[in-house]
Amino acid sequence: LRNRGEILLLRRGARVGTYRGRWAGVSGYVEGDAGPAPGTNDPDADVRREIREETGLTEVTPVRAGDPLEVADAGRTWVVHPFLFDVESRAVVPNEEVAEWAWVPAPAMHRRETVPGLGTAYGRVAPTLADVRADTEHGSAWLAAEALEVLRDRAAVATDWDPVADLARDLRTARG
Repeated sequence: LRNRGEILLLRRGARVGTYRGRWAGVSGYVEGDAGPAPGTNDPDADVRREIREETGLTEVTPVRAGDPLEVADAGRTWVVHPFLFDVESRAVVPNEEVAEWAWVPAPAMHRRETVPGLGTAYGRVAPTLADVRADTEHGSAWLAAEALEVLRDRAAVATDWDPVADLARDLRTARG
């Protein structure tokens, strides 16, 4: 979930079966065969249910769904379906699975003990240069903020500054 350029991280509480104490996005475990009903591997319906259950937030605007990824850890393989939703409210009302929550800039996740694959999952839904170039719905202030998110996220994990500088130049000319 994203609000004003920050994402929501949830620290998993004592009532969850895995990764207690680690930071994650909204998440859930779905069992069963693929099917059209919620709770039977319908990722879009499942994520909306999990958002309501874990945060109490009901007004969410889909931004994008990323390609699923497999995360192998401790003899298990998880299939993660990444989504990004914008929300207007930061008024989180957590359920018993959540020990703590924080709205943070996305790079802050790299300084926390997170569930495996969180950074990769976010990378699949994070804003991109292509998003800034293709946007025809938002005004200049929104596009500038989106461009800064793209640059911030890339700079946070950069090991070489030349690609970051190239991205900054590309963002500068993306809409002009």
